[in-house]
Amino acid sequence: MDGLPLLVQMLLFQQQIDINWTEYWVGVAIGWIILIGVFAYVIFIVRQEKE
Repeated sequence: MDGLPLLVQMLLFQQQIDINWTEYWVGVAIGWIILIGVFAYVIFIVRQEKE
């Protein structure tokens, strides 16, 4: 459990308090999309500067 971020630990701990898992996974998906989008954007900018 120590390796998990505090927010994830809190979410797992509150599982008995009925999390809306659909909202949780939508949030995770949006987070990944943003992360991948930023990563792709940075690579695109770096490539443009090389030319």
